[in-house]
Amino acid sequence: MRIIFSPLKGVEKLWKVFWIYNVTLGLVLSFVLQVIGHLAILPLLYIFLLIGILWTIWILVGLWKCAFNTKWEGWGYLARAFVVLSILGLMVGLWEMRTFIAYHINIRFPPQIE
Repeated sequence: MRIIFSPLKGVEKLWKVFWIYNVTLGLVLSFVLQVIGHLAILPLLYIFLLIGILWTIWILVGLWKCAFNTKWEGWGYLARAFVVLSILGLMVGLWEMRTFIAYHINIRFPPQIE
């Protein structure tokens, strides 16, 4: 449980949150999502997508709170910039996902009245 709550409390070292929790666990989660996506196991894909969303929120909050738990203060500013850019990237990704889903289920956004 310490692994889960120490980044959220802001007490973990930045290098650990970034390299172990963000990069390593992120690669593992991404790989699992890719495999499940290619196998087209939809219920399992939805479960792992939810896990991915929760993990993303957890890691971004953890990175923000632990940003200055490092010897050089510059890493903290870089970590916070990374969080801001990641959030912007997520917003673009969600917008594209909405468009992709709408295209595949033939819904127009915004809905057109004919």
